[in-house]
Amino acid sequence: MTGSTTLAATRLLPQLRARWPHVFCSPPRPLAIGIWAELHNELYPREHGALWEFSRHGRALADALAAWCAQPEYFEACSMPGAPRYGLDGKICGEVSEAQAAYARAALTQLNGVRP
Repeated sequence: MTGSTTLAATRLLPQLRARWPHVFCSPPRPLAIGIWAELHNELYPREHGALWEFSRHGRALADALAAWCAQPEYFEACSMPGAPRYGLDGKICGEVSEAQAAYARAALTQLNGVRP
């Protein structure tokens, strides 16, 4: 992340929490696969075309989601296979796979190993 995208992502997270509190809540819930595109379409409906994911807004949104999903609490929420995933409407729209849960558990182990 560059400095400008980090700042944009930092500013975007509170907006995501305010607009979709049932999805960006505490403790975090597993997000729907592909939620980035859904969020982008909701936040920036005028941006479309083949390169929209590389736009300034698209990069900031990707960085904000990366920061959200890098929380230990998010990994914890994703550590159980079969845990529900949530879409922007707050409804269940999938579940955490065994491979995704294993990844989350490995990430938690690594984070716990890095902490003093």
